[in-house]
Amino acid sequence: MLILENTDIWSLVEKGAIGIPTNGFVSRNGAGVMGAGLAYDAKDRYPGIVFDLGTHIRREGNVVGWLRKEPHQIIAIPVKPSFHKIENQNQKKKILPKVRRLYGIGETVPGFYCMADIKLIERSLNQLVDFIEKNSLKTVFIPLLGCGNGGLSPTRDLFPLLERMDLPDSIVLVVQTKDLAPEVEEGIL
Repeated sequence: MLILENTDIWSLVEKGAIGIPTNGFVSRNGAGVMGAGLAYDAKDRYPGIVFDLGTHIRREGNVVGWLRKEPHQIIAIPVKPSFHKIENQNQKKKILPKVRRLYGIGETVPGFYCMADIKLIERSLNQLVDFIEKNSLKTVFIPLLGCGNGGLSPTRDLFPLLERMDLPDSIVLVVQTKDLAPEVEEGIL
């Protein structure tokens, strides 16, 4: 896997596919929820892409797949589940801190309010490797999967996974130094 620093991922749309972190929740109107980060940017750039995501999830499940092929190649990369049912107090840790107080034991939380799941990200990256081969893609640019609104730490969670996986150079991680700033301030980097 290659790393590209301080580049706007959207400036790369002509050079390869863009991987968008997604959750598996589909609203009643058939739209996938793309409410934050790169997914939100994609929603603004590509009208109707929320329905492409919803259709993809309903047909294929919460898996890696095409959202758009034209005018640019956009790929869904699941980082969050469809939903999470809270069965005990400890499971509230799987919900984003900003909404934990809104949900109690026995309630079901939509995927967009869940923390990113590192095991799901690993599964998605394995699917992405197969997807790249199946579709003869040269390059897929990905952000720090699960680290923005997903609540994961790049250095504690994502980077160790990426190192362990030894991904091919067709996958390019696009990192903004500003995305690492909180960890620099905490002395992690």
